[in-house]
Amino acid sequence: TTVSDPKEGLISVDYELKKQNDSWQIRDIVLDDVSLARNLRSQCQKIIAEHSYDELLRRIRDKLQEETS
Repeated sequence: TTVSDPKEGLISVDYELKKQNDSWQIRDIVLDDVSLARNLRSQCQKIIAEHSYDELLRRIRDKLQEETS
């Protein structure tokens, strides 16, 4: 897919799909050759390395709480 953004211009969006039973699941989204799954994994690993696994969980819970408020 290609998306047009007023500031960025044309952005390439690719999807990594996997068939699970009778349905397709999105495994990753790649924007202009940048994997969102790899980026998220890297951010989580950095938080764990610099702080702790408990800190990662706290941040995730805080973010989820913001989204539901």
